[in-house]
Amino acid sequence: MLFTGGNLTLVDKESGEQHPYYRTAKKIVDYCIKLKDTTGFEFPILGVCQGFELLGIVAAGNSKSLLKNNPIYNQRLQVGWSFPND
Repeated sequence: MLFTGGNLTLVDKESGEQHPYYRTAKKIVDYCIKLKDTTGFEFPILGVCQGFELLGIVAAGNSKSLLKNNPIYNQRLQVGWSFPND
């Protein structure tokens, strides 16, 4: 299952209202978890961009606290790469 990116308000910060895309995705994720727990069958789920955000919110128990602005425009940020065997 692939959850794609986009430009939706998944969960309204003020009212808590969930977008239909979010509600549908949550049902799919819950089904996949139930399938894994009852039969042992693992159903792959991938979230890209906003789809990854969606999976994070579902995994956090629908917590709206993950929804915050992170303005990073026109900034260079240092990346610290580390490798386990170095």
